[in-house]
Amino acid sequence: MAMSRSKKCLQALLLAVAWHWTCTWCSPGRARARWVKVAQPTRRHAAGDDMPIPSSSKEDQWELFSEWMRARGAKMEKVKIADVNGMRGLVATQDIAENESIVEVPLGASIDISDPTNEKDPSLNALALLRLLEDPDLAPYVELLPGRDSPDILRMPDFYSEEELQMLQCPEVIQKTLRRRELCARRAQESSLQEGSVKWALCTVAQRAFSLVSPIDGLLRLMLPGIDLFNHDAHALHTMKVRWNLDGYVDAVFKVIAGSPIKKGEEVRICYGGSPFRPDGCGGDCVGDLALTNAQYLMRYGFVDGCMGTTMVDGKRAAQTVVPGFRWEKVSAFRGYLHRTVEKKQPLEILPWGPEAVRNSLQLLASAPAAVCFEVEGRKGGSEKELQFHFRSLDILTWEDYLPTRVMNSRSLAVTEETSAVKLSRDLVSALQLAPEGEQAVRAFGLWDDETGINVLVKALAMAPSLYPFKKLRCVANVVNPVDDPRSRIFLYLTFGAFVDPPSLSDRSFVAYPPGKEPDPAALKRFYAAVQDQIHQGNRVQMDCMGADAILHAVRALSLVKGFTAEFRVEVTGKAKPQEQSGSEFRPSRSKIRFRAWRGQTWDDFNAIDFAQTSKRIAREQTPIDKLGWAVLAEVRKSKAVALHCFSDETNAVAVAIRALAALPRLTSGRRFYAVPSFGRAGADQRPVLRFYVRRFRGAGEADGDGAADGDAGEV
Repeated sequence: MAMSRSKKCLQALLLAVAWHWTCTWCSPGRARARWVKVAQPTRRHAAGDDMPIPSSSKEDQWELFSEWMRARGAKMEKVKIADVNGMRGLVATQDIAENESIVEVPLGASIDISDPTNEKDPSLNALALLRLLEDPDLAPYVELLPGRDSPDILRMPDFYSEEELQMLQCPEVIQKTLRRRELCARRAQESSLQEGSVKWALCTVAQRAFSLVSPIDGLLRLMLPGIDLFNHDAHALHTMKVRWNLDGYVDAVFKVIAGSPIKKGEEVRICYGGSPFRPDGCGGDCVGDLALTNAQYLMRYGFVDGCMGTTMVDGKRAAQTVVPGFRWEKVSAFRGYLHRTVEKKQPLEILPWGPEAVRNSLQLLASAPAAVCFEVEGRKGGSEKELQFHFRSLDILTWEDYLPTRVMNSRSLAVTEETSAVKLSRDLVSALQLAPEGEQAVRAFGLWDDETGINVLVKALAMAPSLYPFKKLRCVANVVNPVDDPRSRIFLYLTFGAFVDPPSLSDRSFVAYPPGKEPDPAALKRFYAAVQDQIHQGNRVQMDCMGADAILHAVRALSLVKGFTAEFRVEVTGKAKPQEQSGSEFRPSRSKIRFRAWRGQTWDDFNAIDFAQTSKRIAREQTPIDKLGWAVLAEVRKSKAVALHCFSDETNAVAVAIRALAALPRLTSGRRFYAVPSFGRAGADQRPVLRFYVRRFRGAGEADGDGAADGDAGEV
């Protein structure tokens, strides 16, 4: 009988607990994605409440508020404030299509009440709000806030009597309410404020403030004027999203997106918490901010929700052990959100910020309930060497459908904290290129808890599109637990994805140092790879060569560039010996040859040239340098181009050809020429030949821009 009376009292009290304004949204993991769904904000009334609108008209206040928001960059012309069935809410001023933006509020129009000294104490945010009330610039917004004695505020548990609070028979609400009261009393005494004022501000913050993670400033507590006017409906499909802009400066736009068509004059509501019955609900497996119990609704907004989905969440939470002060871990909440998104095969984007977030992102993708095929993009961060990563899903398959599509026995590359991201990216791309047609796949793996190694791996994935053949990598991550090792590993199965445009030519110059005679094979391989990577990425490459062996290695590095030609010009630096200037035969010199190289046209375009119209000249070790230079000039004057050949296994012959090209500016009073190197075969024995296709410098790819004025006009 006592239980029956308690239930009746509780029911009466909960029915008396009405509506309130807005929500507190705390989604640390989700704020790292470029587009992220958030638990819906701001509302005053729960569905079914019948709180009467205040007698004073709000039309004039709304007009002032709307103009004030427009001046701050917000877009709110599609809604207006109105009395809907005795409640104040937002109604549509026009028809709004599905997926159309309803309101947009830029970060600059928000009101920051953050307190970095203690992110967990809401009373500090309340004090920040109280300080802002006297700001005349905020008057249009302050006019719309509920007053201290308004039903919106008085229906918060903070204003219940002790008897009413105990009648709830909900230890979670009682304990939190008592803690909030203690905070308010302490802050009021410290600040010489009335306790009621601090309680009002704390409840207003609880109802209206949004908690989110900025990629630069960390956790923020913001008031979002306008968005906090939407009422709550557990079945509403309209969602709130935030888009961060990190290009040059940090900005954000908060949008409420229509999840279904809206007719003119219809009230627009949003859902503050998760419901298993909504398309984006939690399927009964709710964790994190998308799943609110009625205790949380009551503490945050001052009402309880009668939706069956909320009742299901209440039942699931009741089955768990209640730990005082318990909060869902950030990663755990994000995992629930991500895995639900994967289960529904919805597009997924993640924008992690920092090494730990990158590791968590890859771990969550690897442990997802389905195979997520994704790609990784790298974008410049705050410094030249800093990269920010962007994960984007491409496809989602069940593991049963995905596993048969993999190529078995593909090459595997181990990744540790000592691995070079540049080398790993190059090795991944090379392994895919060298694999047989139809079997182009490679695996990369690292230890599950190796944060540095995982970040190296992700960086390598992001760098791959800048390497020839300029393709993104399609990735699928999974977890492997070896029998002979207790440490788990993250395995990535990689294949080529979509083509990307080659990077534009840049003014950035990369200085490479060609090795000399009999170099270490590994060092020579690294030199070739570094030069070719820089050429592919559109950077200029400068190489100073002392001696014939260094010249040969520089030429070979440029000749081996794939997909595109490498164009270069050469010049003499330092003092040349008299023998070189007099046109005598080649002898070793202490003067250096400087290469300036850049990416040219594709090999397909280059090979389309009619070389039959081009004369050929031969460079040998005994060929006088100046005589060869004059011969090259004569052919360029006659045919606009000349092919200069030498055997690539004759080191000194290659040096003669290059020094003859370096002499051309001296022989023509400063005019410059460029060459395209390539390998070929000649003669019955098919000896390897280096070919230089020489033309007047046309200004393209000039590192210092001083050749553009020469053009192609004039005789040489």
